[in-house]
Amino acid sequence: MKFPNPIRFLQEMEHDLVVNVYDKLCSQNGGSQWTSILNCQITTRESIRYFGGKYPNGIKVISDCMPHLVDIYLQSCLLTSVLNEKTDDKFNKTNC
Repeated sequence: MKFPNPIRFLQEMEHDLVVNVYDKLCSQNGGSQWTSILNCQITTRESIRYFGGKYPNGIKVISDCMPHLVDIYLQSCLLTSVLNEKTDDKFNKTNC
């Protein structure tokens, strides 16, 4: 098979993956939030299957059933950053 325009071919592949894999997973998941249904491992496995490939049996897919840990970590970092900023502002104002 000859592909005279590789960029167009890749755009078509990307479109196929979005419509037939990603959108399907989002529908099953009830949205696009990262969960155990919608994560990089599941998306990769389903993409391989969509294109007719065989996903190797020996590869275990870890579950992302605790996306709340990421949320907690990000909130913690944000809170720490805000507190540091307030501390710096207070320190700078009193020592000027």
